[in-house]
Amino acid sequence: MSHRSGCGNLDGMDRREEEQRRAIEEQVATETALNVEVKDGVITVSKTGTEFCVSYRWQPVARGLLLTYSWVDPSVTTPEVAAFRLAAQELAEATARERGWIASR
Repeated sequence: MSHRSGCGNLDGMDRREEEQRRAIEEQVATETALNVEVKDGVITVSKTGTEFCVSYRWQPVARGLLLTYSWVDPSVTTPEVAAFRLAAQELAEATARERGWIASR
């Protein structure tokens, strides 16, 4: 049985597992690369290599973001579309927080 005894002390098996985990994480990050653009109070998030794109407008009265554009009808709920929408919304909210539009949690 192998175990970790402190940071950086990995035996051969743990090291291979760590390398595999990192390779998977890098692949996922590459496949799910999101781009964000902010212009005139609109935050647009797109997914690299796809048509996936949504835009949110900052609504000062509601103190939140309103979905103003989606490349696909909002009733489409395939797992891939749902995962993109969730990640895009989280990125848009984080971007709005960075700009001071939304109070930090």
